[in-house]
Amino acid sequence: MRAPWDEAKALQRLEEAETAAARFAGHSLRSGLATSASANDAPGQAIQRQLRHKKFDTTMKYIRSGQLYKKNAAGMAGL
Repeated sequence: MRAPWDEAKALQRLEEAETAAARFAGHSLRSGLATSASANDAPGQAIQRQLRHKKFDTTMKYIRSGQLYKKNAAGMAGL
């Protein structure tokens, strides 16, 4: 038999997961993939194919540029 606090804890964790999931939209995840792949020298056509874009211009909109993603503390720490 489960203790009542087990169910309350499970519901709390579910609510926390839903809140965290709401912070990430499909486009932000796709943009993160495109940006990371580009930063790691993936060919643009490979990124385009992965994102299933018909036009490369669309793919380019998903790739965020700048030094923020290249020279940051987490990257320098190997994370």
